[in-house]
Amino acid sequence: MEIAVPIVKFEELRNKACAKQITEGYVPHTVFYRGDEYVATGSSSKLGLGNTVVFAYKVMPLNEYNGALKPLEYSSHFLAVGQGERDRSYEGMLTRHAKRKLVFVGEQIRFTKSDEGIQSSLF
Repeated sequence: MEIAVPIVKFEELRNKACAKQITEGYVPHTVFYRGDEYVATGSSSKLGLGNTVVFAYKVMPLNEYNGALKPLEYSSHFLAVGQGERDRSYEGMLTRHAKRKLVFVGEQIRFTKSDEGIQSSLF
């Protein structure tokens, strides 16, 4: 899935990517967009164009989660992935944000920059 967002939101997502902390069982930042909460997991760029995509997952509080996968912390989650019991993704993984427990839900999302808020040059 791909979502085009205004440049300001794209930069917020990029600046709050936290792949290292995810491996440690927590996320220091989440980002809200159109009522949903996301955790940015990384970004990709093209030579000369800077960052062109930010990768993220939607997250939700554990007490609201009713997905098919049992929420597992990082090491247990990826042990199950390695044993072929789960797809290779963060879906169903449990993490912490401040005092909250969050679950990664759905597929990885690709956030791209939209043209919204960009003023075209008239000259």
